[in-house]
Amino acid sequence: MMKESRPIDPQGLPSRRSVLSIIALAYPMGVALVREAQEVKSQINRRLDAKALRKLLPSLGAPSQARLLKALNDSSLRGKIPAAEIQFIIRSERKPADELMVDLLPVAQTFSQSPLSHYQVGAVVLGKSGSFYLGTNIEVPGQILGFAVHGEQCALANAFMHDEGGITSLAVTAAPCGHCRQFLNELPNSADLKILVKGRAPTTLARLLPDSFGPNNLGVKDRLFSRKKADLKLTTLSADALSTAALLAAAKSYAPYTKALSGVAVMSSTG
Repeated sequence: MMKESRPIDPQGLPSRRSVLSIIALAYPMGVALVREAQEVKSQINRRLDAKALRKLLPSLGAPSQARLLKALNDSSLRGKIPAAEIQFIIRSERKPADELMVDLLPVAQTFSQSPLSHYQVGAVVLGKSGSFYLGTNIEVPGQILGFAVHGEQCALANAFMHDEGGITSLAVTAAPCGHCRQFLNELPNSADLKILVKGRAPTTLARLLPDSFGPNNLGVKDRLFSRKKADLKLTTLSADALSTAALLAAAKSYAPYTKALSGVAVMSSTG
């Protein structure tokens, strides 16, 4: 491949014209990256207040909103709404779990980090324990959409890291994309997974992914949420809290194809 020739001054440095050309080409991209980064930063550590929640869920009564707001802003729950809170709201509002999941989608959407597509996705999964887990799409400034975390994946990962025993239904703001349908196919009894989209009749993953290809075709018996934790140990005699957290994450790893168990732990600026 031929290399582009650029004017060089006597000292072997790029000419003024070359430098200005590079800056001119890079400027729009640099401005866009800064704008995307600022947009993401403004969304990090977002907390809902009572006024915002009332606007998102005007149909819920004050007691239900108060219980929900407390769970959403509890940093120890990290996007989990415990079964006890869900049952309280279901009894108070006299609405089924499916309807409540769909109602909560706008809440999940508020946490979206979508500087690339500007398309906010909300997802809510119902665990076998009766707890709800929220998820949203997370896009990385300056990267391709292929590196984004999809809302459905985010919600399932949320449930997975909370040691939930399994998933029975999923509510999402739009029908899952092909990538997510294949991802959901790794669940136990995936064909029976109930899919809820506002304004549409409930359906199943089997209907969204007919004639599927997945673990059964590859002779894989493990499934998401059904695998036992691996017995992993650090090679060092002592370890800090962050390394221990990463080891615990690796022990939960679901990697039936590569068998490469790995985990990661990240410490935020707030500790």
